[in-house]
Amino acid sequence: MGSQVQWAQAVSSAKCIAESEQSKGKPWQVLLAAVVLGSLGLMGSNSSFAAEADTATVGAADTATVGAADAATASAATGPVKCVSNVPDDYKGKVWQIGTDNAFAPFAYVDANGELKGIDVELFAAIAKNQNIKYRMCSDDFSGLLTELNDGKYDGAMAGISFTVKRAQYFDFSKRYYNSAVAVVMPQDMTKVLTSVEAVQDKTVAVKDGTLGMDLAKGLQERQKIEIKTYTNTADSMRAVESGEADCLLEDYPVAVYELMSGKYPSLVIAVPRLPNIGKSESYHFLVPKNNKDAQQLLQSFNQGLDQMISNGTYKQVIEKYMPEVPASLLSSDKPNIVIKPEVVQEGSEI
Repeated sequence: MGSQVQWAQAVSSAKCIAESEQSKGKPWQVLLAAVVLGSLGLMGSNSSFAAEADTATVGAADTATVGAADAATASAATGPVKCVSNVPDDYKGKVWQIGTDNAFAPFAYVDANGELKGIDVELFAAIAKNQNIKYRMCSDDFSGLLTELNDGKYDGAMAGISFTVKRAQYFDFSKRYYNSAVAVVMPQDMTKVLTSVEAVQDKTVAVKDGTLGMDLAKGLQERQKIEIKTYTNTADSMRAVESGEADCLLEDYPVAVYELMSGKYPSLVIAVPRLPNIGKSESYHFLVPKNNKDAQQLLQSFNQGLDQMISNGTYKQVIEKYMPEVPASLLSSDKPNIVIKPEVVQEGSEI
């Protein structure tokens, strides 16, 4: 589907959400709609490619399956590059170079043993085995990952990357392999105060650098007076909210779940589990550079392998390993009966 059509659909969806949610008395739920219709736009700003890559939309997440030790490491891991490969170092044939993130558990992270782990890592390995793809996947800082993909350091990138119109000028996107959303995290006692977007006036909003939450906060800042505090990892942003340095946090839902399930932030809850989807902007994709015939072959193999992984149950196994159901204790007490299940995609799902 072309980017112009997607943009039109996104704006149409935003208008519908703004009208319907306001009529239901759920002002927090119109945040995404307001941003889409604002000057920033959810699908990407008019900045240069390098700047856009630095503020790229990326998602991440977790579950208790990975363990508290991994949780502590995953959020702060920015150390040496870690790689995984299905061929020996002296292999002479074609080896696809794949870039991923180093601190976005459970999609891609370096665990307590210094090993590259996560949904993206395991899912790509399974697809590679199914499609006979010889590859080497290496961790990197996301802030420069898309620029490096565009410059040819990598043949593809898989790091919880969302679709934007700006990115579509440089990259081709796979079918979506995960559905994400943005959550609002705050102390339990603040859920009675921050009941709407308007209530955030003169408040401090924490965001992680390069996330959709950061884009939303900037869009909100254009509408009213708020302070935005940016952090390099989810753990720091969570600590800021718990300590009172910030009033709330806008974060990818699975990332927020990951950190909260570590048990390190007992006063924090997810006040709004999933801000409404706008178009397909909150799904994750594998990317390859445009106008590259070899990369198109890789993209086709990825899509075919993804369909195979979904149909044979491997995809579901990988997701459920890292993403269990979220316990009610992580949610605001105003919503005690809500049970959030991992959102998965079906075979043939496009952008």
